[in-house]
Amino acid sequence: METASKVVGLVSVLTAVTALSLLARPVVPAMPFLVGVALAGGFLLGRFLRERSLAPWLGLLYMVPGLFYTAFHAAYFPLLPWLAGVLGLCLAGPDVRRWHVPTAWKAPIALWALTVALSWPVVVLRELDFAPGLTLPLRLAGNGVGTPHTVTVGMALFFPALTVTGLLWTDALFYHFGRRPMADFRRWVLMPLGVSFLLTVLIAAVQSFWDVRFMNRPRWVGLRAASGGLLDPNPLGLLSALAGPALLAAALPVRSWTGRLGLLAGLGASGFGILASGSRTALLLGLTALAGSVGVAGAAGRRAGWRWGLAGLVGVIGAASLLGAAYLFRGTPLYRAIVRLPAVQDLGNLSEAFRTQLADRLPFYRVTGAMLRDVPLTGIGSGTYYVLVSDYGLRLLGDPLHFDNAQNWYLHQLAELGLLGSLGWVLWMAVFVRTVLGQAAPAEVRRSAGVLKVVLVLFGISSLVGAHAQDGAVLMTFWVLAFWAARLVGLEAETTPGSATSRRVWVGVIALALLYTGAQAYVGLHHLRPPFRAAAVGWGYTYGFYGPERDPLGGPFRWTRRRAVTVLPVHGPRLRLRMFVHHPDVEHRPVSVVVWIDDRRVLEAMLRDRQVHTWDVPLPTDRPRVALTIGVSRTWRPADYGLPDRRVLGVGVAEWTFP
Repeated sequence: METASKVVGLVSVLTAVTALSLLARPVVPAMPFLVGVALAGGFLLGRFLRERSLAPWLGLLYMVPGLFYTAFHAAYFPLLPWLAGVLGLCLAGPDVRRWHVPTAWKAPIALWALTVALSWPVVVLRELDFAPGLTLPLRLAGNGVGTPHTVTVGMALFFPALTVTGLLWTDALFYHFGRRPMADFRRWVLMPLGVSFLLTVLIAAVQSFWDVRFMNRPRWVGLRAASGGLLDPNPLGLLSALAGPALLAAALPVRSWTGRLGLLAGLGASGFGILASGSRTALLLGLTALAGSVGVAGAAGRRAGWRWGLAGLVGVIGAASLLGAAYLFRGTPLYRAIVRLPAVQDLGNLSEAFRTQLADRLPFYRVTGAMLRDVPLTGIGSGTYYVLVSDYGLRLLGDPLHFDNAQNWYLHQLAELGLLGSLGWVLWMAVFVRTVLGQAAPAEVRRSAGVLKVVLVLFGISSLVGAHAQDGAVLMTFWVLAFWAARLVGLEAETTPGSATSRRVWVGVIALALLYTGAQAYVGLHHLRPPFRAAAVGWGYTYGFYGPERDPLGGPFRWTRRRAVTVLPVHGPRLRLRMFVHHPDVEHRPVSVVVWIDDRRVLEAMLRDRQVHTWDVPLPTDRPRVALTIGVSRTWRPADYGLPDRRVLGVGVAEWTFP
């Protein structure tokens, strides 16, 4: 059972990454090649370097988006090659078929991974209207503002791949460092991660003081915001806010002046990253985390107090110098960040700023509530919030909310996974609180563990007003911090196969994941199909029909393929359909025609000749539009019978009327 859960997760994410690389080919032709090379490279490095193989990927983590954008001038899933490399690393282990996380973590993490791994194919098929052969080559709308349906499919591939890779990444950390000395973890994980952070801050400095266009997207160039190597100022600010306390946790205990000055330099880089990003949320998180961390670290005692005070004075002087430099470079992202600070502005505007931030988030909270009311058990499907939020905004508020997350990580997960699909991550959070945050660390690492606990708690609180972990770099950093804290309180990798976690638990995990997947399929077929959403909001959605033609009597009609779908307005209680087939062998092999209005079958007929047949089907009168689906049991190709027509034909449909 445990083997099945791990192997399914690996195969699922490998399939998602491969499919997304092929989907991205029109935008980035080299994407399949990059993903293949990264996957093979990660596997080979994992085979030969073992725990050291994590270092190159971590050293690139905060740089990959910017490097990708610079090379291909596109920001289309720039972290995908990095995920492929990490996946290759996860596949390289000799014991790849079982989970290595602590025993208490196994069932929640396996449930979380299986829920996402099994359900994303259903969501992807739903966004292709369960007819990928017909819809994938077309350019259809995925929502009421015209977002291409391939973008929706890409999101439904990327975010499940990111989620499951994050869980596999955590498992790899426990496999490689779960029982090794923490010095190895510092050398092969924390050190390259710190180098990557310093490099991205260096890029932010170039953007701030030299050229804001360097490795930056036009959107942020227009706002004069530095994004480092991450292509987004918000992750830069958040990671900078986490970096300062993390550096403090890694450095404790600091016994030398050079160590203190190095720590202050690192904290300065962290502060610079926050200011250059211009993120007020990151500023608040950084100040709170640093204050809490210093409070925990201050347990060093009175004897070291004057040294910390003097080091703090050096830090204040450095910060003042930084502020002065910012004002010398007016018009840069750093200057913009400084002048936006609450301390620089009129303090009387703080309440107004709070109301503005709340007003910006409330529409997303209302939409999330509506999603949960519509599909409380299953949610709308992993990765699809960004696209469906526009339709819900149009329905509820008359405003197509922009392409964004739910502004709250917990609500975002509930909206996408529902109550049933959220059991995995909710259980893991409860277990994490009990086994890590609620556990005391040994005396020699108590201050470092305390600092990390402060950071993780504040990260969780800040996720109430932002979906930070939707960003790949932030998510992977979170898992590193969670692993680090777990090791400091004494949690280790499980080394005995099949121990402690009973067969009954594994049966429950797999049953819940399968139940959720089945429920997601039902919801997709009966509630969340794209034509149903189009009918509810009022955007055009049609496929499976060929262009209009004229019959021998001059009347207009259109041929269908095996399946044809359209959204039509309701102008009466009945819809008159006139249909016919021209299959050469229809007298010997009748053709079945089935018609659905929304998810209700309203007609099933067996055609045995080439005559035009007429039916009146009922329409609901409580809605302005409905989705019409026409299916045939088999098609034919005129070219196979010597005719100059290579199309695949189903049923001919004359122009419908409302009698």
